[in-house]
Amino acid sequence: MKYNPKTYRRRNSYRKQDHDYGENASYFITICVINKEKCLSKIIMCNRTNKPIVDLTKYGEIIEKQLKWLCEQYEYIRIPIYVIMPDHIHFIIKIVRDLKYESTKKVKPLAELMGAFKSTSSKYIHFAGKKNFTWQRNYFDNIIRSENMQNNIFRYIQRNPYNWMYRTRNY
Repeated sequence: MKYNPKTYRRRNSYRKQDHDYGENASYFITICVINKEKCLSKIIMCNRTNKPIVDLTKYGEIIEKQLKWLCEQYEYIRIPIYVIMPDHIHFIIKIVRDLKYESTKKVKPLAELMGAFKSTSSKYIHFAGKKNFTWQRNYFDNIIRSENMQNNIFRYIQRNPYNWMYRTRNY
C-alpha cells in the first residue's frame, strides 16, 4: 500500500532538536511494555526487612542481562542504576566518549543504542517462550542537566518499587 499523508499522521518527535545524542551526556530512560503487560517482575514485600523488593521473572532476567550486554558491547556507555518494574524499566545511561576512541570507533547515538537494546531483549524474550512480547514503539528520555537532577532521578529509581507497592496497594 502506498503512503498517503492524509491517512497517516506523522509522529512528532519530542527529542531536543539542537542536542547531539551521541555526545557526552547522561539520560534518564523509561521503556514500557506494550499494553502495560506485567511480565518483567513482581514487586513483593520482604518479610524480614518490611521493604518491597523486585523479584525478576525469567523475562526480567533477560532484560537485566541485556542491560549488562549493552555496557559490554558499547564500551563508551555506563548504566549506573536501573530498576526493572513489572511493566517498564527505568535506568540512567551515560555516554562517555573517550578521545582515544573517537578516530577509530563510531559512537552510536542514544536512539541506536535503545534500538539495539530493545531488539536484542525482545529477541531473547521470544526465544524464552513469550512470542507476543513487544515494547512500546518509542522510549522516554530526559537529558540530565545537573548533579541535583541526577540525584533526584537516582532517588526516584530507587523508590520506584515503594511507589508501586503504595500505588497498587499490593502488600
